[in-house]
Amino acid sequence: MRLLIVIVGSLALIVLATALLTVSPEPAKLMVDGPKRAAANPIAMPEAGEARSASPARMKQFPPEHVDSCDFSAYQPTRISDWLPAGVVETARPAYPAEARLKGIAGTVRVFVLINRQGHVQKVCSIGPSELRSSAEAAAVEWRFKRPTINEGIDPFGYIQETLTFNFVSDQRQPSAPADDPAVVAASLCAVVKSPWSFDGKRVRLAAEFVSDGMHTSLLVDDRCQLGITPYDSDQGQKQSELDALDRALEQGMAGTSDKTITAVFIGVFAYQPKTVKGPRVLYIQRVMDLKVSPRGR
Repeated sequence: MRLLIVIVGSLALIVLATALLTVSPEPAKLMVDGPKRAAANPIAMPEAGEARSASPARMKQFPPEHVDSCDFSAYQPTRISDWLPAGVVETARPAYPAEARLKGIAGTVRVFVLINRQGHVQKVCSIGPSELRSSAEAAAVEWRFKRPTINEGIDPFGYIQETLTFNFVSDQRQPSAPADDPAVVAASLCAVVKSPWSFDGKRVRLAAEFVSDGMHTSLLVDDRCQLGITPYDSDQGQKQSELDALDRALEQGMAGTSDKTITAVFIGVFAYQPKTVKGPRVLYIQRVMDLKVSPRGR
């Protein structure tokens, strides 16, 4: 029995020693050599540090710095020849700024537009007379376009850049122009104050009562509507003798119109300018016709 125990113990020691001797250091060596072999592989990915150093260079290339407001290169727009005017769906005409018209400022404004995938104008900038550019840009924003397509309806383009041209031609007439001049829009004062944007920059003819406090405040009014129009002398195109007659009428009796009623047909350039100190509705008077002065009823 004792001999059997000794034999079993000896066999156990032999098995344990064999297991210890078969453990090899080679796996540790393989772990060290592994990355070296991977680095030698020609299709291996670059090191993390190399990827970070390349990233800033790409960021500097896009988007590029803008040289001026007309530089749309950050959007990588496409310019397409022979697309317009067939690609135009909706247009808008710029209003002639009243002050520019009075000063005789005319010219051409070129508006550069950036068109998005919906066919809307996303950005604009322009070159031309500074007094006309805002009006031209405001009109350009209202344009709509049908995107060009290829291969049976595929639209491969991103942003599209186009140029719109607006010509402002001064149609200011001499003071001697007759009242039925077709360049003059006949309208009631109430119609003008109801839709002032429709008459902005236009030469209008309207009948009105001239009221004044004799000092600082004057107004063209019509008893059929509550709002009025502020009158101003025009810098150009006025018939001075007619304006002088209006001044003499105001000087009769008491200053202003507290003791009299003054009515006339006024011709001038209407301006709708809600953010100016002159008032939101202004008529730059060029002519005063059919002037009538009567005592104010008590």
